[in-house]
Amino acid sequence: MKVFRINKIRVVNGKRVMAPSKRYYGKFKDSNGAWQRACLFTDKASSLFELQKRARQAQQVQAGMVEADTSNGLETPLDEHLESYAEAIEKRKEKIGSKWCEEQKEKIGKVLRQAKAVMPLDATSARIKGAIDKLALSRQWSKRTSNHYIKAVKAFFAWMMAESRIGFNPALGIKTLEVKDC
Repeated sequence: MKVFRINKIRVVNGKRVMAPSKRYYGKFKDSNGAWQRACLFTDKASSLFELQKRARQAQQVQAGMVEADTSNGLETPLDEHLESYAEAIEKRKEKIGSKWCEEQKEKIGKVLRQAKAVMPLDATSARIKGAIDKLALSRQWSKRTSNHYIKAVKAFFAWMMAESRIGFNPALGIKTLEVKDC
């Protein structure tokens, strides 16, 4: 178990340079004994505390001291969360229309499949952004279309946060693209 920063490539004055990330990352073993990497905080002490908390919870589950907390949604595949999300927005379909609900579900599904995100921990900001970029290149989307996909994914993960299905929002750091109006 350790806390570290990863090196990211940034463009400074037109040159590509390696610089440490603003956030700390941590590695720990989950209750199944698999190594997990978590994006934590910008403060090293807080990051270390959070990492120790996650490792301690995993050890308690592994030792049988507590039951695995599957209510938080991390053990549930994203497809099931997406179905629940679709049902939740379907309930509001009088206001927004069922066609829009279906389009949102399709957009989110395309991005998650392209990102190869099966479980909530698989969905990282980098994977999601990379998936949207790949889809945009292969299908020659406009910036506006890419923004629709970004907003759909952000809304999905915001809903998951509001429903306490996940404790983090991987889409939070993804910014919409600047679109010039004609």
